[in-house]
Amino acid sequence: RNSGVWRYWPLLPQLPGDAIVSRWEGNTALYRDDRLARFAGLQDGALRMKHEGQNPTGSFKDRGMTVGVSHAKAVGAKIIACASTGNTSASLASYASAAGIPALVLVPATKISAGKIAQTIAYGAKVVQIDGDFDRALALLRELTAAYDVYLVNSVNPFRLEGQKTIMFELLEQLNWQAPDWIALPGGNLGNTSAFGKALAELHQVG
Repeated sequence: RNSGVWRYWPLLPQLPGDAIVSRWEGNTALYRDDRLARFAGLQDGALRMKHEGQNPTGSFKDRGMTVGVSHAKAVGAKIIACASTGNTSASLASYASAAGIPALVLVPATKISAGKIAQTIAYGAKVVQIDGDFDRALALLRELTAAYDVYLVNSVNPFRLEGQKTIMFELLEQLNWQAPDWIALPGGNLGNTSAFGKALAELHQVG
């Protein structure tokens, strides 16, 4: 009830109730900023911004992690792991700690967020630095999860995207279900692009 993800339960994977790991994620504000709208050549009120930094660990990753870690708990995972440069590791560590499941994080040698890694360590995750970049860290992790009973929770995990699609559910609810003309978002690995597309298709399907 307090989660901005799990309150959309009928449109999420149907996991056992006792497996749900939530930190009251979601419920993020939708701001109006007419100064930016005018800067972009738009009318007042035409631009809104959804602040996913208001999630428990400071990023949208928490929305995906609540579903990913809940699925890991439901299937009896013994270790949950990710490769990360910051946000994913902090989110995983937080939710794995709440679930009581050990977390393993592989980080590259450079270009990592010191603040996020500090958060990761504070939540008790085991952090291993590898000689290489993020892609190398993820490749090593996929080899590890293929050979051992380790649950992978990077964005290649479809349960992550199931949680992240609730950004769109919540956005449209905040707009009284009146869809905007455009939705703009950062690209990254395009996980949210896939999640948002799935959300819009599912909402259209249910009317």
